[in-house]
Amino acid sequence: MSAFLNFSDRREQDYQDLSYDIIRRRGLGNDNIADNYPLALQIAKVAQNQAAAAAGAAQPWAGVGTAFPAGIGTVDDVYFDAAGVRRDYLGGVTFDANLTPGLTLRTTGYYHDNKGQGSWITPYSPTPAGAANADGTPIAAASPLGFRTTEYAIKRGGALSNLAYETGANTLELGGWYESNSFTQARRFYSMTDTATPNRDVLKFQDNPYATQWDGKYTTDTIQYHVGDTLRLADDRLTLNAGWKGFTVTNRAIMLPATTSPLAVGRISAKDWFQPQAGLLFKLAPGTELFADYKENVRAYVSSATTGPFSTTQAGFNAIRDRLKPERSKTAEGGLRFRQGPVQASAVGYYIDFSNRLLGFANGAGIIGNPATLNNVGSVRTYGAEVALTYRVFTPLSLFASYSYNNSQYADDVLDARGAVLVATDGKTAVDSPEHMVKGEIVFEQSGVTARVGADYMSKRYFTYLNDQSVPGRVLVDASIGYRFEGDGPLHGVSIEGSVTNLTDKGYISTIGSNGFTASGDNQTLLAGAPRQVFVSLKKGF
Repeated sequence: MSAFLNFSDRREQDYQDLSYDIIRRRGLGNDNIADNYPLALQIAKVAQNQAAAAAGAAQPWAGVGTAFPAGIGTVDDVYFDAAGVRRDYLGGVTFDANLTPGLTLRTTGYYHDNKGQGSWITPYSPTPAGAANADGTPIAAASPLGFRTTEYAIKRGGALSNLAYETGANTLELGGWYESNSFTQARRFYSMTDTATPNRDVLKFQDNPYATQWDGKYTTDTIQYHVGDTLRLADDRLTLNAGWKGFTVTNRAIMLPATTSPLAVGRISAKDWFQPQAGLLFKLAPGTELFADYKENVRAYVSSATTGPFSTTQAGFNAIRDRLKPERSKTAEGGLRFRQGPVQASAVGYYIDFSNRLLGFANGAGIIGNPATLNNVGSVRTYGAEVALTYRVFTPLSLFASYSYNNSQYADDVLDARGAVLVATDGKTAVDSPEHMVKGEIVFEQSGVTARVGADYMSKRYFTYLNDQSVPGRVLVDASIGYRFEGDGPLHGVSIEGSVTNLTDKGYISTIGSNGFTASGDNQTLLAGAPRQVFVSLKKGF
């Protein structure tokens, strides 16, 4: 028997989502202005004066006007601050037993407790006078800023078990998994002051909200089993494995009392008791293997207010719950592995048929948080290949190179309920799927010294479904050098390493889709890649 307990306390500030328009005007280094609270207040006041003027109403902030400060084009160019705080406890006990010489049982029971808040100080939800401050006292004057959180808590427990029986050339397995997950999620608003310095810190859990937009409880009950057999033949030159898995997942949404919400409540489930998987491994010769496998998978729905079938209105959920289908994939792959002397190589090809793709249609700007609409929108066909080669030139020096090709295209147009085309995606490349990736590395190892330099290339990626907007390809270079002390003495097992990422300090766009994807046009959904970073690591092994 063994037991484990893990604890994590995460507190991280977020980066600003970018668009091409923002990048052109303000550069890739544009970010939140957490060091300039007065500027954030001014931008919010100007935006709210502009909205009032457009509606023909009196401007709420006299003397501020309707012109943004120099260098600011829109209210979304920069926000004051945003962050995520999260605290997790995860523990469990594992029972591992040899019941008979050929029969083994491994069972793990676990429990996970989580609390988190994702925060955004927003100009879209001004703080009214009288709202509670962090200490509970009322704020005398209104503020153009508000502190919006998406709060969540997880309490889930479950068990995984696997029974294996080895007899002759066969290893038979039977296993299962059960989990009960209780998830609460709420959208709350906390006060901000119209003062020289902020009254709240995004890296702390917040107290005393002045408003709750919605507060929901979501449960997910999962039951899964698997059956398999591994068969070894021809003196272990041929290994065959086959089996299947099945599951049922039930999702429920319950809105808590004394709250009003535009989001849905109800029940939906995904079930498939037979998802086959099979594979083979054949040793053609010493150091040479041929392999292939096939698998089917189904993805259960998500129980959440911000994604999945419940992240829409009640009318929207009622319309989709009887016709929504869970996403499915069928994957086939095969290849060759080779290892002989100084050469190690592999070549793999794959094909994926992805069906019942679920797409949430955004209603308004993503940052505002309007409910989305979830629908099945067809299939994606993906095929590709990857080749890799490692060559040890001589004992201290080795070279590595790999190339991968991926062709991933939508196989259907997005249709509305009447069958009319909403977005003509048929034949378009899937968003965030680069067609080409190349990696190379040179490594030197001798007498405790390790040095390496590597580069990787990624081709362009689309961030619109109609492929009219993309981010260009980029090449990144990393390097490191280190020393491991050998022999006896107090430094035995000590190693030190210095490393540099993005060695050339290239400016580039890394993450796309941080704020979702749209059919076409520019979108504030890009994140800048990290600049050059230098790390020094000291390790001690025992």
